[in-house]
Amino acid sequence: MTEKNKFSADYKKESVKLITDLGKKPVSVAEDIGVSATTIRRWVQQYNAHGDQAFPGKGNLKSDDAERKALERKIKDLEEENAQERLL
Repeated sequence: MTEKNKFSADYKKESVKLITDLGKKPVSVAEDIGVSATTIRRWVQQYNAHGDQAFPGKGNLKSDDAERKALERKIKDLEEENAQERLL
């Protein structure tokens, strides 16, 4: 069984910047750090879409997702409270 490499958010950002800022090829960067070119391209896409919030870490939500989740939780709580008040 193969073990996955775990890279920090900062490491991924620096790898992406090698491509976006310095113009290195994804294949070259991938070979240098020991991942597939597909992985590097995915990191670039994530960084382009989400900027500094692109790599929140395993089990963590991006701040937008966390805010949305908190709002959904609040809506659910208010709906339950409203339903209980209707019963009274």
